[in-house]
Amino acid sequence: MGAGAYRVLATDLDGDGRLEIVAALGERDEVIAWSVPKNDPRLGGRRRFLEGLEAAERRDEAAASLAFEAARFRWLPLDDTDVEVIRARLEALPRSASAARMLGILNRSRPVILSRRIEAIQDLVDLGHPNTAARLARECLRAEDLSPGLASKLNQMAWYWLDPRAPRPDAREVALLVARGAVAASRRSDPVILDTLAEALFANANYAQACETEEEALAKCPAGDTKGRAGFEASLARFMAAGPGAGSQDHK
Repeated sequence: MGAGAYRVLATDLDGDGRLEIVAALGERDEVIAWSVPKNDPRLGGRRRFLEGLEAAERRDEAAASLAFEAARFRWLPLDDTDVEVIRARLEALPRSASAARMLGILNRSRPVILSRRIEAIQDLVDLGHPNTAARLARECLRAEDLSPGLASKLNQMAWYWLDPRAPRPDAREVALLVARGAVAASRRSDPVILDTLAEALFANANYAQACETEEEALAKCPAGDTKGRAGFEASLARFMAAGPGAGSQDHK
């Protein structure tokens, strides 16, 4: 841990009389670091649960059920890393009875937090689940739920996948969904965020909409921002040059 003020907390999470977690708490009481007894049997529970999740994803219901029942969520108080990623992956398995059962338990024990759901979108892409990430983005990036404070974060997330210097073709769809969310959160007022949406539209072969959105970004860019305007004009020229049969990667 770096320099700063921390408080140390030891607590009995499951009522067995043992202090299982020793946590260093930061200024906002978030857990910075923790440790548990090395022989605690629940330490392997997360690994076992993820084995069950992987089995369910490959439609091996028997193996999934066995692993889920062996692990359940006994491990969750010790390690809730990526809990929203796990929730989203369970949600993507409606035909798995064991996954649905685990999802019900998780939803009852850990209510959904929107900010963590949004963070899970990027984690899912990084873990190789772009389709699940897109489904989650559709669910939690509804325009009416988005506050202006989320605009910058969503824009950065979308651009991470769209940046022509290191594009992520597998994330085109989710990048477009996230970029639309950023524009909605910004109330279409930020030309930089509109430029990201235009890039996402172009990456998804929506050339006409990409041009229209880039023109909107250019119209909202201050006249004195010569560097910004030059970048928007270059993007607009690139979009306009794309023919009907051009692939969305020709510009990358």
